[in-house]
Amino acid sequence: LIFWIIGSVLTVAFANSSSNKKLNRDKFKGSVDSQYGYYIDTSADYGLEPFIDSTNEAALNSGFKSFYDKTGVFPVLYVIESVDNPNKYTDELYSQLFKSEGNLLILYVAELDDYFFAAGHDIGEVIDEESLNLICDKVNANWNAYNGDLAKIFGEGMKKAGKQIMAKSNFRVIMVTLIIGLVVIVVVLILFTWWKKRVAQKNKEQEDLE
Repeated sequence: LIFWIIGSVLTVAFANSSSNKKLNRDKFKGSVDSQYGYYIDTSADYGLEPFIDSTNEAALNSGFKSFYDKTGVFPVLYVIESVDNPNKYTDELYSQLFKSEGNLLILYVAELDDYFFAAGHDIGEVIDEESLNLICDKVNANWNAYNGDLAKIFGEGMKKAGKQIMAKSNFRVIMVTLIIGLVVIVVVLILFTWWKKRVAQKNKEQEDLE
């Protein structure tokens, strides 16, 4: 039983250190800028087929709305064909697009087939490095599954990430329960050992008397 409890503690600790970790963030309650909706696809400006349009935007809008409802942070996906220095451009683009500090901008660069983040200053307690890593994990997990459909890749990824970012961790409760269980078992073992010794002593005394 003791080994089982130790194993359970290690299992719970491992689960909480993986991509399934519940981050337990508090919902952002500041102002956001929603004037552009959840995406801006500039592919048509380059004479290319858009990645997101009326045929698949529902998947992205649903996932991003779920993320916004959960976290209070308003995400926007910006699709562009190519750009020099994407990290710098993403920061500059955030300032150009938004008047609030409650947005999360995701820049997808088609030429690189990669994406970059810029976040408002006010959402640091919700969208920190750990949260961004979680978002990347969830989005990247969909990359091959949806065969280049950005709406589904980002929509499903953001929906899952939003739930996990805000999920309340029960790790402490489990730890306390396991520790109490361990203490109870140790006490029972001590009492049982004492009882066995007492019974053995009485039996020996009885034998001596006989």
